[in-house]
Amino acid sequence: MKLSGFFRFFSFLFVSAILTGFVANNFSYAQSYSVSASSAPAGALSTSTEEITICTGGPLGRYAQYGKLLSERLSKNYTIIVVNTQGSVENAEKLADGTCDFAIMQHDVAKHVPGIAHLARLFDEYPHMICNHNLVPSVDSIGDLADFPGTIAVAVGGERSGSRATFLNLANLDNDYGKSNFDPVSLDTLEGVAMLIGGNLQCLWFVSGIGPEYMELIDRYKKILFMVEVNDSSFNDTGEYAFAKIPKDAYVLTKSWWGDYDTFAVHSDLYGREDLMLRKPKGYLAVKSVAMPVAIELQNVMGVK
Repeated sequence: MKLSGFFRFFSFLFVSAILTGFVANNFSYAQSYSVSASSAPAGALSTSTEEITICTGGPLGRYAQYGKLLSERLSKNYTIIVVNTQGSVENAEKLADGTCDFAIMQHDVAKHVPGIAHLARLFDEYPHMICNHNLVPSVDSIGDLADFPGTIAVAVGGERSGSRATFLNLANLDNDYGKSNFDPVSLDTLEGVAMLIGGNLQCLWFVSGIGPEYMELIDRYKKILFMVEVNDSSFNDTGEYAFAKIPKDAYVLTKSWWGDYDTFAVHSDLYGREDLMLRKPKGYLAVKSVAMPVAIELQNVMGVK
């Protein structure tokens, strides 16, 4: 499903109304990740001539949060530039062309990227599927959606996001999740949330650590939105993915469930360019030394045990 310019313009007012209110309430959160060395408050970063650039993700996601925590650990001795991106695929591109020294990527994306070094396993991420009651009857699993008459229009993340890459991988694992049953729409997750709430899309897909900021917005619309489990056996024990559960208490949409939310996990890791050991050896070792402590700090924020 390609959204025409007219459709996007027609939807603009509704989307803007939702996003403006939400982002305004979370502005300090978003702003704190949309930083570079030049835009940071005076004194927040060191005057070191060595810059370290890390590619993260959208400003309301866990990758950006990790980037912020990492920069706080290192800013006394290095100039840290945190680059917000669409996610794993764009991060792979920016590592390859040298825009970024370090980047966070999902394993299912990173394994295809040459010339990178693995620094640390950060946290597991989980596919989330959320649908609109007004457009899709209540179903339990993604397999039920595949049996739905017609094609399900689902926002899957930006063109260069890891969320979109993982969704497209599903079709390679099982034809039921190909274009005959699902119409993937490339939209930034937050824009996809607004389109879903407005009834312009049937479902939303994203891959994230537990409790991304935009789930707050989704949970506010529990009367019209519901979560669909991503538990098809085709996704389990593939070498990239394995079944996992998100505790039902993690979200308002699942609090009343009998059991936890069934999905699968793909781990996200921190990577650096292989040539950094020669170009920026001190910076490389500095990042490597704090990579896991920062990951543990973020896992505690997410409630990961």
